[in-house]
Amino acid sequence: MPDNGNQSRVADDINRRKLLTGIGAAAGVALAGCGGNQGNGNNSGNGGDSDDLGERVPSFSIPYWSNVGGDTQVLEDIVPIIQESLNGLGLEVEPEPVEFTTQVANMINDERTSPLPLMYYTSSPERLDTHNQLQKFVIQRAGAGGNNMPHYTSCTYTDLARQEGSAPSEERRMEISGDAWENFSTDIASIPLINRPAFGAARTDAVEVEAAGIGGIANLNPSVFIHSQPSQGDSFTVNVTPVMLQTTNFPVLDSFPALAPWNNIIHSPLYQFDESYELQPVLAADRKVENDGRRVVIELKDSTFHNGDPVTAEDAKFTYEHLINNSGVFSKVRLTSDQINSIEAVDEKTIAFNFKEPFLPFIRVFLTLWGVLHKDTWVEAGATENPQEVDPGVMVGSGPFEISNLELGQSMVVKPHDGHAVYQPDHDIIFQVYRDVQTAERAFQSNEIQMFTAIPPGRLEQIKENENAETFTRSGYMPYILWPQMQIAPTKFREFRMAIGQSLDRQKINQIALYGESEPQLDSTFLASSHPMYSDFENGLTSFTDAPQGNVEAARQTLSEAGWNWDDDGNLHFPPDADLSPKWPQGEKPSPDDFPCIDTSGEYVPPEER
Repeated sequence: MPDNGNQSRVADDINRRKLLTGIGAAAGVALAGCGGNQGNGNNSGNGGDSDDLGERVPSFSIPYWSNVGGDTQVLEDIVPIIQESLNGLGLEVEPEPVEFTTQVANMINDERTSPLPLMYYTSSPERLDTHNQLQKFVIQRAGAGGNNMPHYTSCTYTDLARQEGSAPSEERRMEISGDAWENFSTDIASIPLINRPAFGAARTDAVEVEAAGIGGIANLNPSVFIHSQPSQGDSFTVNVTPVMLQTTNFPVLDSFPALAPWNNIIHSPLYQFDESYELQPVLAADRKVENDGRRVVIELKDSTFHNGDPVTAEDAKFTYEHLINNSGVFSKVRLTSDQINSIEAVDEKTIAFNFKEPFLPFIRVFLTLWGVLHKDTWVEAGATENPQEVDPGVMVGSGPFEISNLELGQSMVVKPHDGHAVYQPDHDIIFQVYRDVQTAERAFQSNEIQMFTAIPPGRLEQIKENENAETFTRSGYMPYILWPQMQIAPTKFREFRMAIGQSLDRQKINQIALYGESEPQLDSTFLASSHPMYSDFENGLTSFTDAPQGNVEAARQTLSEAGWNWDDDGNLHFPPDADLSPKWPQGEKPSPDDFPCIDTSGEYVPPEER
C-alpha cells in the first residue's frame, strides 16, 4: 500500500483520454453482444437453455483509490481496460472510486463490498525481503479485522509462512519461502497487472548522475545522492515533500520515502540496499549466526559521528532498543520486544542480538531501515522518557552527510562528513520542500532544483522535452494488483480467478496507464518480476498466460471446462451445482471446523497439536 506524500498528477494527453473513452464504449458493445445468438441448447459454453444454467453471476464494482494523487489517474486508466476484458467473459462490472482509507477498511473488515478490488503497493525497502509479505496471508489474518487482503485460507501456506521466519539458515529460509509462494500462486490468491515504477529526473547540465541503477532518482535510493556530482558549483538541490521535514524526531514519520534520507544520508544503518537492490554492509564489518539462528553477532567498522565520537556497539544497542521498545510510537518499526530476548554490547565494536526463536529476516527487514543514533544526544534530549515528542536539537548523525542548516517545513542543507567508514562525498545537498508537483516541476525546468523525484507518469513527456533533462525509472518491485476476495462468490472459485487473470490485457494497461514504462506481470504472485528475490521462486509460480495482451477465449475455455456457461445474451452463469455460500459468515473469522490450523479463538495451531 502507499506511503504518505503522494503528489498529484496532471492529465494532459488528449488523445489518450479519447482512447480510454473508446475502450469504455467498446466494453459496452462487448457486454451487449458477447455470446449473443450463439445458444445451442447445450452446456458447451456457447449459450444454453435456462434449465441447464446455474445462477447468473451478478454485476459488481471494481473499487479503486480515489484520493492518492497521480496514482488515482493511473488506477482510473486501468479500470476501463479491466472492464473491457471482463465484459468479454460475460461479466457486468463498473468502476467505483473509493477513498483509500475506506477501501482498505472495507477489505480488512471483510465488508464484502466487491469481490475484486484494485489497489497497489509501494516498493518500500522492507519489501525487498519476502518475510513481511509472507506473514500478511496467514490464515489467522483472514476474516474480519485480520488484514489479509484476499482473505486467503490455506493451512499448508500458513505452516510454511510460520516456518520461514524461524529457519536456522538463509538457505533453508529461501527453500521454505519458495514453497510458500508456490502454494500461494497455485491457489491463485492474487491477480497482479503491472509493476508500479517510480520516476525521477536530473538536469544533465548541472549534475553528473551516478549510482542510479534500477533504484532510480528517488529518496529510497540514497546511493544516487551520495555518489552523484554537481557539475555547476558544489551542491545540487532535490525536491522533497513536507512530511520529511516536519520534525527532527524522525522515527515517528509514517513514510519510508520521508524516513530514507534521515536513515541513510544523515545517519547510516548497519546494512543498506544499493541501487541494484543488493544488500551491502555499511557500518557493519562482519556477522556471525550462532545458536541455530537465535543469536546474530555483528562487528562494527571504525566510523565516527558528526561530532567526532566513535560509533560504538552501545550506540547501536540504544538505537535498536529505543525503536523496538517504542514500536507502538514508531509505526514503521516492524520488530517487537516479543520477538527478541536481548541486545548486547559485547564490546566497543561488537553487538549481539538474541532471539527467542531464530529470526534471520531481521537483517533485511529491520537493520536496513534504521540508521545508528548517537546515544548521548537522544538520551540527554529525553528520548527515553518521551519518545514521541523528543527534540534531539543539534543532530549528531552517523551518516556520510551532516546538517549545516535546517528550517523545518522548508529546507535542509547537508554537507560531507569526513569520518564515515565507507562514503567520502565532496558535495552539499539541499533538500527543498515543495507542496505540489506542479511547483516542483517549474522549479526543475528553471534549474532551481537539479534532481526531481516522484514525478507522475503523466508529466514524463514534458520532462523529456527539456534537452537538459534525463529521466530515470525506479523499477518497482511491487505491482498494481487485483485482490480476489476468496471467501465469497464468484472469486472464491479458483477457475474464476484463473479466467480473470487470463483475460486481462496487461500490455494495453502498461501502454495507456504507464506510457509503456512498466512490465506486464503474468504470474499469480504478490511480488513483481523485478523483485530481486523473484528469480528464486519463479519456477514454482503459476502463470496466467504467456501473452501480455491477454486471451479472453482461453479464459472462457477455462470457465467452460469447469461447468460455467453463458445464456443467449452472453451473460456468464455459475455451474448449476455451484455452492455460492460464503466460506464463513460476514463479520466472523474462519472456523476451525473447516481449517484445523486455527482454534476457536482464531489462533494458530501447529501441526503437532492438530
